[in-house]
Amino acid sequence: MTLAFELLTPREVLAKEASVDEIIIPAHWGQMDILPQHTDFVTTLTQGELTYRVGTKKETHNILGGLLTIKGDQATVLVDGVLAKVTPIKPARG
Repeated sequence: MTLAFELLTPREVLAKEASVDEIIIPAHWGQMDILPQHTDFVTTLTQGELTYRVGTKKETHNILGGLLTIKGDQATVLVDGVLAKVTPIKPARG
């Protein structure tokens, strides 16, 4: 089973994936992991890091809050805005 994912602001589509393996959200009551086959669900989001994973590739966005809806195999995140896309720092070679 797959979970399609969209990350949207009022002005643009930040991410759209046909299949993700995991979504980690800053829910109102704390961090929450969303996996494929999750029950239908709606929750508010607070400011924090939203991460989604496709295989071994992770993408993280620092969001200002918003709303997550899950209906069937579709997860949609509507955010008020994004502070920045988080870019992992590579360790120095030495």
